[in-house]
Amino acid sequence: MQAIKQYTDFYDEVRDVIFERSTSEMNAQREQAFRTFSTKGFPTKKAERYRYASVEADFAPNFGIQLSPLGGKLPPYCFRIAEAEPRVRALYNKVADTDDRAASQNRFLTNQVIEVVMGDGAHLSLYDIEETHLLCTRYNSVFVHQGRNSSLHHTSLTLFNGHTRNRLDVVLAGEGSEVTANGCVIADKMQHVDNNTLIDHRVPRCQSSELYKYVLDDSAVGAFAGKVLVREGAQKTLSKETNANLCATSSARMYSQPMLEIYADDVQCSHGSTVGQMDESALFYMRQRGIDEKEARLLLKAAFITEVIESIPLESLRDRLHVLVDKRMRGELSKCEGCKLCQ
Repeated sequence: MQAIKQYTDFYDEVRDVIFERSTSEMNAQREQAFRTFSTKGFPTKKAERYRYASVEADFAPNFGIQLSPLGGKLPPYCFRIAEAEPRVRALYNKVADTDDRAASQNRFLTNQVIEVVMGDGAHLSLYDIEETHLLCTRYNSVFVHQGRNSSLHHTSLTLFNGHTRNRLDVVLAGEGSEVTANGCVIADKMQHVDNNTLIDHRVPRCQSSELYKYVLDDSAVGAFAGKVLVREGAQKTLSKETNANLCATSSARMYSQPMLEIYADDVQCSHGSTVGQMDESALFYMRQRGIDEKEARLLLKAAFITEVIESIPLESLRDRLHVLVDKRMRGELSKCEGCKLCQ
Protein backbone atom coordinates (compact mmCIF):
# COMPACT_ATOMS: atom_id res chain seq x y z
CA MET A 1 0.00 0.00 0.00
CA GLN A 2 2.91 2.35 0.66
CA ALA A 3 4.06 2.07 -2.96
CA ILE A 4 0.59 2.96 -4.22
CA LYS A 5 0.42 5.98 -1.92
CA GLN A 6 3.86 7.12 -3.13
CA TYR A 7 2.64 7.37 -6.72
CA THR A 8 -0.81 8.77 -5.99
CA ASP A 9 0.74 11.49 -3.80
CA PHE A 10 3.26 12.30 -6.51
CA TYR A 11 0.53 12.56 -9.15
CA ASP A 12 -1.53 14.88 -6.97
CA GLU A 13 1.56 17.03 -6.46
CA VAL A 14 2.51 17.43 -10.14
CA ARG A 15 -0.90 17.12 -11.82
CA ASP A 16 -1.31 20.83 -12.57
CA VAL A 17 2.18 21.07 -14.06
CA ILE A 18 1.55 18.08 -16.34
CA PHE A 19 -1.88 19.25 -17.46
CA GLU A 20 -0.62 22.74 -18.26
CA ARG A 21 1.88 21.36 -20.76
CA SER A 22 -0.28 18.61 -22.26
CA THR A 23 -3.51 18.39 -24.27
CA SER A 24 -7.12 17.73 -23.37
CA GLU A 25 -7.03 14.33 -25.16
CA MET A 26 -4.03 13.11 -23.17
CA ASN A 27 -5.20 14.65 -19.91
CA ALA A 28 -8.55 12.86 -20.13
CA GLN A 29 -6.81 9.51 -20.66
CA ARG A 30 -4.38 10.31 -17.85
CA GLU A 31 -7.18 11.06 -15.39
CA GLN A 32 -8.96 7.83 -16.25
CA ALA A 33 -5.72 5.86 -15.81
CA PHE A 34 -5.13 7.49 -12.43
CA ARG A 35 -8.64 6.62 -11.22
CA THR A 36 -8.13 3.00 -12.31
CA PHE A 37 -4.77 2.77 -10.57
CA SER A 38 -6.17 4.36 -7.39
CA THR A 39 -8.91 1.74 -7.31
CA LYS A 40 -7.04 -1.40 -8.40
CA GLY A 41 -3.45 -0.69 -7.42
CA PHE A 42 -0.58 -2.78 -8.78
CA PRO A 43 -1.20 -6.23 -10.31
CA THR A 44 -0.45 -9.11 -7.95
CA LYS A 45 0.82 -12.64 -8.52
CA LYS A 46 -2.77 -13.84 -8.33
CA ALA A 47 -3.17 -12.48 -11.86
CA GLU A 48 -2.03 -15.15 -14.34
CA ARG A 49 0.12 -12.80 -16.43
CA TYR A 50 2.01 -11.51 -13.38
CA ARG A 51 2.77 -14.87 -11.77
CA TYR A 52 6.51 -14.28 -12.03
CA ALA A 53 6.52 -10.54 -11.32
CA SER A 54 6.51 -8.64 -8.04
CA VAL A 55 5.18 -5.39 -9.46
CA GLU A 56 4.56 -3.48 -6.24
CA ALA A 57 8.01 -4.39 -4.93
CA ASP A 58 9.59 -3.29 -8.22
CA PHE A 59 7.94 0.12 -8.04
CA ALA A 60 8.31 0.55 -4.26
CA PRO A 61 11.77 2.22 -4.13
CA ASN A 62 11.90 6.01 -4.14
CA PHE A 63 13.40 6.59 -7.59
CA GLY A 64 13.51 10.35 -7.08
CA ILE A 65 11.21 11.01 -10.02
CA GLN A 66 11.27 14.58 -11.28
CA LEU A 67 9.69 16.28 -14.27
CA SER A 68 12.27 18.96 -14.97
CA PRO A 69 16.05 18.88 -15.37
CA LEU A 70 18.06 20.03 -12.40
CA GLY A 71 18.32 23.82 -12.40
CA GLY A 72 15.97 24.18 -15.34
CA LYS A 73 12.34 24.62 -16.21
CA LEU A 74 10.06 21.94 -17.57
CA PRO A 75 10.08 22.27 -21.37
CA PRO A 76 6.84 22.02 -23.33
CA TYR A 77 6.11 18.64 -24.85
CA CYS A 78 7.83 18.30 -28.20
CA PHE A 79 4.96 16.19 -29.57
CA ARG A 80 1.45 17.48 -29.04
CA ILE A 81 -1.37 15.21 -30.16
CA ALA A 82 -3.74 18.13 -30.62
CA GLU A 83 -1.50 19.37 -33.41
CA ALA A 84 -1.01 15.94 -35.00
CA GLU A 85 -2.90 14.26 -37.82
CA PRO A 86 -6.48 13.42 -36.76
CA ARG A 87 -5.84 9.73 -37.43
CA VAL A 88 -3.11 9.68 -34.78
CA ARG A 89 -5.48 11.17 -32.22
CA ALA A 90 -8.07 8.53 -33.13
CA LEU A 91 -5.60 5.68 -32.51
CA TYR A 92 -3.90 6.98 -29.36
CA ASN A 93 -4.47 4.70 -26.34
CA LYS A 94 -6.66 2.31 -28.34
CA VAL A 95 -4.35 -0.73 -28.60
CA ALA A 96 -2.78 -0.84 -25.13
CA ASP A 97 -4.84 -3.03 -22.79
CA THR A 98 -5.33 -0.58 -19.95
CA ASP A 99 -8.06 -2.71 -18.41
CA ASP A 100 -5.63 -5.53 -17.65
CA ARG A 101 -4.48 -5.56 -14.02
CA ALA A 102 -1.85 -5.13 -15.10
CA ALA A 103 23.56 9.22 -13.00
CA SER A 104 23.73 8.63 -9.14
CA GLN A 105 24.00 5.48 -6.95
CA ASN A 106 20.20 5.36 -6.61
CA ARG A 107 18.11 2.72 -8.32
CA PHE A 108 16.15 3.99 -11.28
CA LEU A 109 13.00 3.04 -13.17
CA THR A 110 12.04 3.03 -16.84
CA ASN A 111 8.48 2.33 -17.92
CA GLN A 112 7.34 2.43 -21.55
CA VAL A 113 4.34 1.49 -23.66
CA ILE A 114 4.42 1.07 -27.45
CA GLU A 115 1.22 0.86 -29.50
CA VAL A 116 1.37 -0.38 -33.10
CA VAL A 117 -1.57 -0.37 -35.52
CA MET A 118 -0.75 -2.18 -38.76
CA GLY A 119 -3.02 -1.62 -41.73
CA ASP A 120 -3.79 -4.14 -44.46
CA GLY A 121 -0.64 -5.30 -46.22
CA ALA A 122 1.71 -3.51 -43.80
CA HIS A 123 5.14 -4.92 -42.95
CA LEU A 124 7.09 -4.01 -39.82
CA SER A 125 10.31 -5.12 -38.13
CA LEU A 126 10.51 -3.97 -34.51
CA TYR A 127 13.63 -4.42 -32.38
CA ASP A 128 14.00 -3.96 -28.64
CA ILE A 129 17.61 -4.18 -27.46
CA GLU A 130 18.26 -3.58 -23.78
CA GLU A 131 21.63 -2.52 -22.43
CA THR A 132 20.80 -0.77 -19.17
CA HIS A 133 22.28 -1.15 -15.70
CA LEU A 134 22.22 -3.45 -12.69
CA LEU A 135 20.33 -0.76 -10.76
CA CYS A 136 17.64 -0.35 -13.43
CA THR A 137 14.08 -1.65 -13.08
CA ARG A 138 12.44 -1.72 -16.53
CA TYR A 139 8.82 -2.39 -17.44
CA ASN A 140 8.27 -2.51 -21.20
CA SER A 141 4.95 -3.24 -22.95
CA VAL A 142 4.27 -3.56 -26.69
CA PHE A 143 0.72 -3.83 -28.05
CA VAL A 144 0.18 -4.66 -31.75
CA HIS A 145 -3.01 -4.84 -33.82
CA GLN A 146 -2.58 -6.39 -37.27
CA GLY A 147 -4.76 -6.00 -40.35
CA ARG A 148 -5.23 -8.31 -43.33
CA ASN A 149 -2.06 -9.77 -44.91
CA SER A 150 0.19 -7.79 -42.56
CA SER A 151 3.53 -9.09 -41.34
CA LEU A 152 5.33 -8.33 -38.06
CA HIS A 153 8.84 -9.38 -37.08
CA HIS A 154 9.48 -8.54 -33.42
CA THR A 155 12.80 -9.22 -31.71
CA SER A 156 13.58 -8.66 -28.04
CA LEU A 157 17.16 -8.93 -26.79
CA THR A 158 18.19 -8.41 -23.17
CA LEU A 159 21.97 -8.05 -23.17
CA PHE A 160 22.49 -6.33 -19.82
CA ASN A 161 19.97 -5.23 -17.22
CA GLY A 162 18.91 -5.21 -13.61
CA HIS A 163 15.26 -6.23 -13.26
CA THR A 164 13.25 -6.41 -16.49
CA ARG A 165 9.70 -7.30 -17.45
CA ASN A 166 8.81 -7.32 -21.15
CA ARG A 167 5.25 -7.77 -22.33
CA LEU A 168 4.17 -8.39 -25.93
CA ASP A 169 0.50 -8.57 -26.96
CA VAL A 170 -0.31 -9.20 -30.64
CA VAL A 171 -3.82 -9.33 -32.08
CA LEU A 172 -4.10 -10.98 -35.50
CA ALA A 173 -7.31 -9.31 -36.63
CA GLY A 174 -7.07 -9.65 -40.42
CA GLU A 175 -6.95 -12.84 -42.47
CA GLY A 176 -3.55 -13.75 -43.84
CA SER A 177 -1.62 -11.85 -41.16
CA GLU A 178 1.50 -13.31 -39.60
CA VAL A 179 3.84 -12.58 -36.70
CA THR A 180 7.32 -13.77 -35.83
CA ALA A 181 8.27 -13.02 -32.22
CA ASN A 182 11.79 -13.96 -31.19
CA GLY A 183 13.82 -13.12 -28.13
CA CYS A 184 17.04 -13.92 -26.33
CA VAL A 185 18.26 -13.19 -22.83
CA ILE A 186 21.77 -13.16 -21.38
CA ALA A 187 21.72 -12.76 -17.61
CA ASP A 188 24.08 -13.36 -14.72
CA LYS A 189 24.78 -12.03 -11.21
CA MET A 190 21.36 -11.35 -9.62
CA GLN A 191 19.67 -10.15 -12.81
CA HIS A 192 16.00 -10.94 -13.43
CA VAL A 193 14.28 -11.09 -16.84
CA ASP A 194 10.60 -11.88 -17.35
CA ASN A 195 9.08 -12.13 -20.86
CA ASN A 196 5.30 -12.42 -21.09
CA THR A 197 3.61 -12.78 -24.50
CA LEU A 198 0.10 -13.20 -25.87
CA ILE A 199 -0.58 -14.01 -29.54
CA ASP A 200 -4.32 -13.68 -30.20
CA HIS A 201 -5.55 -15.43 -33.38
CA ARG A 202 -8.98 -13.92 -33.98
CA VAL A 203 -9.56 -14.77 -37.67
CA PRO A 204 -8.75 -17.64 -40.04
CA ARG A 205 -5.55 -18.28 -42.03
CA CYS A 206 -3.03 -16.53 -39.82
CA GLN A 207 0.42 -17.67 -38.72
CA SER A 208 2.50 -17.10 -35.60
CA SER A 209 5.97 -18.24 -34.64
CA GLU A 210 7.73 -17.66 -31.30
CA LEU A 211 11.27 -18.53 -30.28
CA TYR A 212 12.72 -17.34 -26.96
CA LYS A 213 16.11 -18.45 -25.65
CA TYR A 214 17.73 -17.72 -22.28
CA VAL A 215 21.32 -18.13 -21.10
CA LEU A 216 21.45 -17.79 -17.32
CA ASP A 217 24.60 -17.71 -15.22
CA ASP A 218 25.42 -17.14 -11.53
CA SER A 219 22.16 -16.55 -9.60
CA ALA A 220 20.18 -15.00 -12.45
CA VAL A 221 16.44 -15.65 -12.70
CA GLY A 222 14.52 -15.95 -15.95
CA ALA A 223 10.82 -16.36 -16.66
CA PHE A 224 8.88 -16.94 -19.86
CA ALA A 225 5.11 -17.17 -20.08
CA GLY A 226 3.81 -17.28 -23.63
CA LYS A 227 0.18 -17.85 -24.53
CA VAL A 228 -1.21 -18.54 -28.00
CA LEU A 229 -4.98 -18.06 -28.13
CA VAL A 230 -6.86 -19.47 -31.14
CA ARG A 231 -10.40 -18.19 -31.01
CA GLU A 232 -13.53 -19.91 -32.32
CA GLY A 233 -13.67 -19.59 -36.09
CA ALA A 234 -9.92 -18.97 -36.51
CA GLN A 235 -9.54 -22.02 -38.78
CA LYS A 236 -6.36 -22.83 -40.74
CA THR A 237 -4.24 -21.29 -37.99
CA LEU A 238 -0.55 -22.19 -38.03
CA SER A 239 1.31 -21.59 -34.78
CA LYS A 240 4.59 -22.70 -33.22
CA GLU A 241 5.97 -21.64 -29.85
CA THR A 242 9.38 -22.66 -28.48
CA ASN A 243 11.21 -21.69 -25.31
CA ALA A 244 14.73 -23.11 -24.83
CA ASN A 245 16.87 -22.31 -21.81
CA LEU A 246 20.44 -22.90 -20.67
CA CYS A 247 21.26 -22.69 -16.97
CA ALA A 248 25.05 -22.48 -16.77
CA THR A 249 25.11 -22.84 -12.96
CA SER A 250 23.13 -24.77 -10.37
CA SER A 251 22.03 -21.52 -8.73
CA ALA A 252 20.44 -20.03 -11.88
CA ARG A 253 16.64 -20.37 -12.04
CA MET A 254 14.28 -20.54 -15.02
CA TYR A 255 10.46 -20.56 -14.95
CA SER A 256 8.87 -21.56 -18.25
CA GLN A 257 5.17 -21.65 -19.10
CA PRO A 258 4.28 -22.02 -22.81
CA MET A 259 0.52 -22.21 -23.29
CA LEU A 260 -1.98 -23.07 -26.05
CA GLU A 261 -5.67 -22.26 -25.80
CA ILE A 262 -7.55 -23.49 -28.88
CA TYR A 263 -11.25 -23.13 -29.77
CA ALA A 264 -11.02 -24.10 -33.46
CA ASP A 265 -10.62 -27.63 -34.86
CA ASP A 266 -8.79 -27.12 -38.18
CA VAL A 267 -5.45 -25.82 -36.92
CA GLN A 268 -1.78 -26.81 -36.68
CA CYS A 269 -0.34 -25.64 -33.36
CA SER A 270 2.59 -26.76 -31.24
CA HIS A 271 4.48 -25.54 -28.23
CA GLY A 272 7.45 -26.73 -26.22
CA SER A 273 9.95 -25.85 -23.53
CA THR A 274 13.36 -27.14 -22.51
CA VAL A 275 15.62 -26.25 -19.58
CA GLY A 276 19.09 -27.73 -19.53
CA GLN A 277 22.68 -27.30 -18.43
CA MET A 278 25.93 -27.06 -20.36
CA ASP A 279 26.55 -29.96 -22.75
CA GLU A 280 29.52 -31.64 -21.05
CA SER A 281 30.24 -33.87 -24.05
CA ALA A 282 30.50 -30.87 -26.35
CA LEU A 283 32.68 -29.14 -23.77
CA PHE A 284 34.95 -32.18 -23.58
CA TYR A 285 35.15 -32.36 -27.38
CA MET A 286 36.26 -28.72 -27.63
CA ARG A 287 38.83 -29.08 -24.85
CA GLN A 288 40.29 -32.11 -26.61
CA ARG A 289 40.98 -29.83 -29.56
CA GLY A 290 42.98 -27.31 -27.61
CA ILE A 291 40.27 -24.84 -26.55
CA ASP A 292 40.55 -23.94 -22.87
CA GLU A 293 37.50 -24.50 -20.67
CA LYS A 294 36.55 -20.85 -20.20
CA GLU A 295 36.65 -20.11 -23.93
CA ALA A 296 34.75 -23.31 -24.71
CA ARG A 297 31.97 -22.35 -22.32
CA LEU A 298 31.74 -18.89 -23.89
CA LEU A 299 31.49 -20.37 -27.37
CA LEU A 300 28.78 -22.84 -26.36
CA LYS A 301 26.69 -20.14 -24.69
CA ALA A 302 27.01 -17.82 -27.69
CA ALA A 303 26.12 -20.62 -30.09
CA PHE A 304 22.98 -21.40 -28.07
CA ILE A 305 21.37 -18.05 -28.94
CA THR A 306 22.75 -17.73 -32.47
CA GLU A 307 19.45 -19.01 -33.91
CA VAL A 308 17.61 -15.94 -32.60
CA ILE A 309 20.16 -13.46 -33.93
CA GLU A 310 20.36 -15.17 -37.33
CA SER A 311 16.57 -14.83 -37.70
CA ILE A 312 16.93 -11.02 -37.91
CA PRO A 313 16.41 -9.90 -41.54
CA LEU A 314 18.69 -6.84 -41.26
CA GLU A 315 22.25 -8.02 -41.97
CA SER A 316 24.03 -5.02 -40.47
CA LEU A 317 22.11 -5.46 -37.21
CA ARG A 318 22.88 -9.18 -37.13
CA ASP A 319 26.58 -8.49 -37.47
CA ARG A 320 26.48 -5.83 -34.75
CA LEU A 321 24.60 -8.11 -32.37
CA HIS A 322 27.11 -10.93 -32.82
CA VAL A 323 29.80 -8.49 -31.67
CA LEU A 324 27.71 -7.29 -28.72
CA VAL A 325 26.90 -10.84 -27.63
CA ASP A 326 30.56 -11.79 -27.70
CA LYS A 327 31.43 -8.73 -25.58
CA ARG A 328 28.58 -9.52 -23.19
CA MET A 329 29.73 -13.09 -22.73
CA ARG A 330 33.21 -11.80 -21.88
CA GLY A 331 31.85 -9.28 -19.36
CA GLU A 332 32.71 -6.23 -21.49
CA LEU A 333 29.18 -4.77 -21.57
CA SER A 334 28.86 -4.54 -17.79
CA LYS A 335 30.74 -1.23 -17.78
CA CYS A 336 29.80 1.88 -19.72
CA GLU A 337 32.65 3.90 -21.18
CA GLY A 338 33.21 7.01 -19.07
CA CYS A 339 30.39 6.15 -16.64
CA LYS A 340 31.20 6.92 -13.00
CA LEU A 341 28.61 4.38 -11.85
CA CYS A 342 30.54 1.52 -13.40
CA GLN A 343 34.06 2.37 -12.23
